[in-house]
Amino acid sequence: MIDWFFFLILDIGNPVIKHIPLNIRVLDGLMQAIAVRAAGYGIVPLAALAPAVKVLYVVMMYISVCAWFSVCSF
Repeated sequence: MIDWFFFLILDIGNPVIKHIPLNIRVLDGLMQAIAVRAAGYGIVPLAALAPAVKVLYVVMMYISVCAWFSVCSF
């Protein structure tokens, strides 16, 4: 949910994102937030996203891996 929210907020004014209609943009943001951590692919090219969204994705990828290893390594 955090990825989805910040995808929509931090990319306000981004010409690539602005070109996508709003209803599709909301769904694209949801798919992007799920897929970037789970599968590594995205709806929108990462080069087109705002730098803050890229940093957020790296942090979220680290958190998902960190949480998995902390649970499994008892």
